[in-house]
Amino acid sequence: MHTRFRQDLVATNRRLMGANGAGATQDKSKTEEQGVELVWGLKIPMRDGIQLNGTAYKPEGQTKPLPVVFTHTPYISDSYHPRGMYFARHGYVFVIVDVRGRGNSEGAFEPLLHDGRDGHDIVEHLARQPWCDGQVAMWGGSYAGYNQWAALKEFPKHLATIVPAASAHPGVDFPFANNIFYSYETQWLTFTSGVTGNSNLFNEAVFWIGRFREMYLKHRPFKELDQIVGNPSPHFQMWLQRPTPDQWAFLTPSSDEYKRIHIPILTITGHYDDDQPGVMEFYRRHMRHGTARARARHFLLFGPWDHAGTRTPNKEFGGLEFADASMLDLNDLHRQWYDWTMRDGPKPDFLKKRVAYYVMGEEKWKYADKLEQTATARRKFYLNSEYGYANDVFRSGALRAQKPVQSKPDSYLFTFFSRRIARHSRLRLLINSPNSIYFQKNYNSGGAVAEETARDARVAHVTLYHDAQHPSFLEAPVAGRMK
Repeated sequence: MHTRFRQDLVATNRRLMGANGAGATQDKSKTEEQGVELVWGLKIPMRDGIQLNGTAYKPEGQTKPLPVVFTHTPYISDSYHPRGMYFARHGYVFVIVDVRGRGNSEGAFEPLLHDGRDGHDIVEHLARQPWCDGQVAMWGGSYAGYNQWAALKEFPKHLATIVPAASAHPGVDFPFANNIFYSYETQWLTFTSGVTGNSNLFNEAVFWIGRFREMYLKHRPFKELDQIVGNPSPHFQMWLQRPTPDQWAFLTPSSDEYKRIHIPILTITGHYDDDQPGVMEFYRRHMRHGTARARARHFLLFGPWDHAGTRTPNKEFGGLEFADASMLDLNDLHRQWYDWTMRDGPKPDFLKKRVAYYVMGEEKWKYADKLEQTATARRKFYLNSEYGYANDVFRSGALRAQKPVQSKPDSYLFTFFSRRIARHSRLRLLINSPNSIYFQKNYNSGGAVAEETARDARVAHVTLYHDAQHPSFLEAPVAGRMK
């Protein structure tokens, strides 16, 4: 189940400072005593006449214009109050802006659709304020990671840098992945319905599981899920009419737009980040289409974190515990990044090369000039099943270095990251069908999947070949010992 947006909310209640700094640190006791001035109800006009609402945090006694950092959120500005206090105490003006239709902003909230143009207009309005020195940067993750790319796509003149964390990518991992919609989307759309926060209802797990089970067990069409949960949503219905990635491409930069990007970018994700596919889609497309100069100024950070941990790291995830080295002070790393890109400060010492990644098991950070250099070799493990028993829960096939010679195919009946591997460990390849209350169900009729019910069900026969003529394999990148 994707819990990324819930984690955003929970993360605001975690401690903001990690155990280890991301590099040089300031006197925390001194900065915590520094005063902060508030600008409540900052009205930001959009090109269509709608006014968005911002809350600005300024260093007390500010005597000269400063760089401005802002986040553009559907989760109500108060959620990010601690970030505002932190950055104001460290010499920046920090502005939290409610997206249109949420919080105190005017207009109607239409997820994803207005963030690019609105983001552009926010940047240019903030740059004109007397307390801004003309440089504007962005902060945020998940939805507020996506809308950094959306704003950049519009090329506002005064946008100096973006730091997208855990960025959802429309058509890649939101509102579906691999063309399969999540039941969770109705939960998220309820969380962001109206103008206020709905966190208590959003976190009522028993309720949501019950509604998802009702749809699943009664074989109701997926398009009725918004009615089943009690919140009919035109956004949900519109999304279902766009079930393929190409129908979402207009929301993200084109290849020509990637070529025009020139500002420095710090991308952050985690090994257990639900939105890692979206993050890497943005990153890889920029690496593919961007200029050499732009690629050289795009840094990538991979931590051993879940979705929320990409902003507030946690040492534990799913029963796994990581070393103290994993606990980066990401607030301080952001500060150093902004200092470097907007104040001619030194490059953050932690970013030794363009790619920084944490190796679990070794419990240490490693670095590479390019993502491809994180692996020194690639190994193929060929699927082998001598008796065709790999589809049995109590038996399995094998992954072997040699190509299969005689290997019967396995048939299936459907009603279809960086870690040190200890010596003598076993790899297992699991192929399954996402037959779950948490995903849209495909009844294999060949029609519109969102409209299918049990009456449309067809049996799907899937055959996995792995013989000499049709060798199937798992190719794994392997890294040797690197400094």
